[in-house]
Amino acid sequence: LLSKDGSKPIIPGFEGFIRMRKEHQSEYFEETSGLISQGEEWYEFRKSVQQDMMRPKSALYYIKEIEEIAIEFTDKVAAAKDKQGNVSVGKFCQEFSLDAITCIFLGGKIG
Repeated sequence: LLSKDGSKPIIPGFEGFIRMRKEHQSEYFEETSGLISQGEEWYEFRKSVQQDMMRPKSALYYIKEIEEIAIEFTDKVAAAKDKQGNVSVGKFCQEFSLDAITCIFLGGKIG
């Protein structure tokens, strides 16, 4: 669906995030809004990171840390099972996602 929008799409729903970053958090985000930008700004951001992010070799830098995060995730899920073996994984998936993303983009876990 989005591939038909071309290389510089305007995707509805991000306006509030963009306004918040530009008007209220500009000291933290300076001149780029990254993945939530639109049009030309989004295209320039994507163009600058795409080469490295699309290279499988780039994943080698994070494998050890992501594996540790994945093991921690599975340990938490296993420990949270009830007597019937059921577990609600939503919270654990959110933690895993946050830890994995911050590991890659910030160089370490924040949780």
